[in-house]
Amino acid sequence: MNRPISFRAWDGERMKEVTSIGWIDGEIDYISTPKISASADNFVLMQYTGLKDKNGKEIYEGDILRWRDSRNLEIKWGTVGWVLYGELFKKDSLEADSCNEFNTSGYMPYSEIIGNIYQDSHLLDSSV
Repeated sequence: MNRPISFRAWDGERMKEVTSIGWIDGEIDYISTPKISASADNFVLMQYTGLKDKNGKEIYEGDILRWRDSRNLEIKWGTVGWVLYGELFKKDSLEADSCNEFNTSGYMPYSEIIGNIYQDSHLLDSSV
């Protein structure tokens, strides 16, 4: 599956669109956003998942999704793909906290982005 590769970055205060990333010896050296270029240490970088919510909005790593109308879930990078993470997937005393990577996309037509973990982390605490 081909998908656009794009990123956004959290600078500690605001979410910013990433316009370029500089690499040195295989490591990210700097990140540029509109009007700013700074050390990668000043940002938390998040990748576009290639998935969209029920409204057609692009879903990025760290987004908080409301599934159907009651469960708030975070999207993270799993072992081999994007996963939804949250209380919904906890089963008894099992350690697995996330859904299977292979069925994550099946949740998207019923999900809506309601925030992200940096600006809206309280939304994960209030999930039913």
